[in-house]
Amino acid sequence: MFPERRRRSRALFPHQNRRRSAPKSRFHAATETIADFRNSVGQMDIEKLYATGKQAMDVYKQVSPYIAKLKK
Repeated sequence: MFPERRRRSRALFPHQNRRRSAPKSRFHAATETIADFRNSVGQMDIEKLYATGKQAMDVYKQVSPYIAKLKK
């Protein structure tokens, strides 16, 4: 359409140029998880911990009948 206009070249695999982050150790992942349950002062937020546990139990109660059917 525009013969005088130069086209930009594109890399075939642009995602290969990105650096990958180093895999995190299990200890690092555990400390990050615990940090999610701390409040702004640095103390454990029991309400947030309880709410997350309750949500996990609710999901388990919904999914467990289906898992039981798959095991049969």
